[in-house]
Amino acid sequence: MFRDGYPGGETAGQVAARADRVVKRVRAVAGDVLLFSSAEFLKVLAARWIGMDAIQTRVGCLTNWLLNRLLALRHRNGRALVRIYGPASSFMPGGTVTMNFYDPDSHLLDYRRIDELAGLQGISLRTGCFCNPGAGEWAEGLTEDDMLAGISEGMDITQPRFLRIVQHRGKSAGAIRVSFGLVSNFSDVARFVEFATSFRDQTALTIGEATFDIDSCRVIRDGG
Repeated sequence: MFRDGYPGGETAGQVAARADRVVKRVRAVAGDVLLFSSAEFLKVLAARWIGMDAIQTRVGCLTNWLLNRLLALRHRNGRALVRIYGPASSFMPGGTVTMNFYDPDSHLLDYRRIDELAGLQGISLRTGCFCNPGAGEWAEGLTEDDMLAGISEGMDITQPRFLRIVQHRGKSAGAIRVSFGLVSNFSDVARFVEFATSFRDQTALTIGEATFDIDSCRVIRDGG
């Protein structure tokens, strides 16, 4: 990491160990301490001061609990309510869970509408298309025919219009993301699970359509 004064530089683990020694010395001082260092090392020092390893464990526990609850959600006919993209096991899933909701007939529920309903309950979600187009195509099984269906719209094709096209084909071009971090707690996760459970046995008709048109940045009223 650093090359000046250390043969071959330092690994992240070595820098963390050096920061741990500083933290130990500072905490042994009864009064205030003023530290001077490089911006890079101070970032590592701040992470070690707040116990970054403990935070990672906390985030992992919250993520695992959420995954287990979401995967257990079923409609009355036994079909899954939530589809998880990426690792669905409790081993190293990371702090972000990506998903989509489906109705009892396994039809996709518009993630834009899910986002709107979450906002009404004060829940902040990340939604939209996959930043990596290849990952999106793989996750949703988008084929050449799906792409050609969008291309057939010509120069007027937009992301919302393409989304409607693939939704009619039983697929999606985006998803819902839930992320955990330093300030996340169990009540946040439990609240989202309660929100997700409210879509049990719901359909696109019962939850309504999205009222925000991202293409024109306007609210849709009375059919447009």
